[in-house]
Amino acid sequence: MMYLYSSVHENSIYFNASSEALISRGLAALLIRFYNGRPPEEVLKVAPTFIDALRIPSLLSPSRANGLMSLHLKMKQQALAYIQIN
Repeated sequence: MMYLYSSVHENSIYFNASSEALISRGLAALLIRFYNGRPPEEVLKVAPTFIDALRIPSLLSPSRANGLMSLHLKMKQQALAYIQIN
């Protein structure tokens, strides 16, 4: 199970994730490093193309690859929620 938390400070979004699985935690860390400190609008507009460029999905099981994409979607949903509040 993966838990994703987010907060906004001075129009920049910050994420934190928690998981017992090391692989999931590492994959989350990649996305968090990419998106932390960006405006919520950028999280919606900028795709993490480095993931495909590094061929990460091809190295993962289908369920892990789906989990990575689900985490990305959840980050976008949380960014959208902050935009709608303001």
